[in-house]
Amino acid sequence: MPKRVDHEQRRGEIAEAARRLIAEHGPDGVTLRDVSAALGVAHGAPGHYFAGRAAIVEYAFRRALDGLDARVAQRAAGLTGLPALRVFCDEVTAHTGTPIARVAASGAGPASVLAEVTARWRVRLAARIHEARRAGEIVSPTPDGVLVEQLLALLHGVQALAAPGPGGSGVARVEVVAAFLDGLGGGTVPAATVRRAPVVADGGPRGELDGFLAFTDVALARTGERLPGTDRAAMALVLNLHRLASSLVYDLESTVHRPAGWSWSAFRLLFTLWVAGGQEAGRAAELCGMSRAAVSSLANTLAAGELVRRTPAAGDRRTVHLSLTDAGAERLVAAFGTHNRRESEWAALLGAADLATLNTLLVRLSRAAHRADWINRRT
Repeated sequence: MPKRVDHEQRRGEIAEAARRLIAEHGPDGVTLRDVSAALGVAHGAPGHYFAGRAAIVEYAFRRALDGLDARVAQRAAGLTGLPALRVFCDEVTAHTGTPIARVAASGAGPASVLAEVTARWRVRLAARIHEARRAGEIVSPTPDGVLVEQLLALLHGVQALAAPGPGGSGVARVEVVAAFLDGLGGGTVPAATVRRAPVVADGGPRGELDGFLAFTDVALARTGERLPGTDRAAMALVLNLHRLASSLVYDLESTVHRPAGWSWSAFRLLFTLWVAGGQEAGRAAELCGMSRAAVSSLANTLAAGELVRRTPAAGDRRTVHLSLTDAGAERLVAAFGTHNRRESEWAALLGAADLATLNTLLVRLSRAAHRADWINRRT
């Protein structure tokens, strides 16, 4: 009887062999022949599990960074603020061999992985820095967003400097990062924290946030100047809600749902069916806040993936009834754990009191909008 091979286990073994080779020789030094030799298998064996060398490097890189995140989560459990920040920095600086940035520069796949992971790190670092500032552990006048970028640059930089080979200085990277963190609490603040006002294309001030979110400040100021009668408070409400929601959805989709194998819209439909149970397609569209055509298209895709079941509705075979399959419910529950952890990271950007206040106000606005008969709603 032929031996059964656990597909994911074998992929993990290949990735681990590649990780060791990357650490020793760099990403460009990894070949299928080397990976096969490290595993003691035939030259073509890894090809049964990966499309090629680039796919192996990408997968190994993702596993390495996911492992780093898991170690941080384990060590930082119960910690907040600066202590949690130090744990993260310890784990990143403990990474030996080829620097993370060098692996990312080796191809589009690793670059995409690092971009995804860095977006995740930015949110977490911002939350930890915010906690530290509220606790009085950080007194630096440098804006939190700038501190996040400085810390990311510093961590990548000390890795490059400490790496063996040409250009490596053997610098004691743990001490370098520790000195930076100590400086945030009232010691010498690095010169790089001198603040410069960001600018927009025409040279005007942009604000402290990234360009997409900072556009609100510019829009409010210039609209008020050009149209003096503008209700700026109402304009700020709509702009802030819309642009923040767009950023939030993009973050959740790119870090949670695309890796899970579906889009944000698909998650909305799956989650609705999980919460409300099986529904006629029209009612599901209403609960999701999507058009019937969009739900119909999504249902076809999800049914093809055996995540959603489409059956004729009782009493009217022209109407389609949608429900989750067992596989759909299982995958939704698994993905929601990651989704909710990401939600918690966003929520941590606010203190508990501010979060409760914001939730109260959003519920109040939602209920008022539901009662208002002049508001157009999707049907």
